[in-house]
Amino acid sequence: MPVLGEVAKSDYVTGAAQSYRKLQPDDIPANHPVARFHDVYLEIAGADGVIDRSLFHPAEHPPLLPWVQILERMPDSRYRARLLGTGVTRLLKGDFTGWYLDDYIDGDLLHQRLTEFNQALEECKPVFSMSTIRPENGPNWEVYRGIFPARKDEQDLVFAILAPNVERLSAP
Repeated sequence: MPVLGEVAKSDYVTGAAQSYRKLQPDDIPANHPVARFHDVYLEIAGADGVIDRSLFHPAEHPPLLPWVQILERMPDSRYRARLLGTGVTRLLKGDFTGWYLDDYIDGDLLHQRLTEFNQALEECKPVFSMSTIRPENGPNWEVYRGIFPARKDEQDLVFAILAPNVERLSAP
């Protein structure tokens, strides 16, 4: 497991900007974790388009949990990982819970994530994309991603759902 400061952040997760593509919800297969979370979002998001964190009950959605990340926007506008599901930690080759996003990704990849997170929170609607991620010492993965605006009390959060594009969940 990586320890902050022992390895250069470029060794954690890298990604080429040219592999990035914005998507619409209908571009993602209905049984993919991102599409399934979008269904949950449509059920629990408030009239403002934001999920109240207290309305998402993980025990009600066990097949989604490996692919869920929750990040909070800090007062300095950095994002801190509050939770990374087991599927995400396998993809990224590390559990970065508690880390700031800019401690484990940088460059174009960081810019893309910050743009998506800020867009989701400012527009109060999800942002969908696909890209290639290249974890430290691991295979390249083509992934679908959904970024969903959320809030806990007055704290801005994003639910970032990330899973290989080949991942499928069984029928609900």
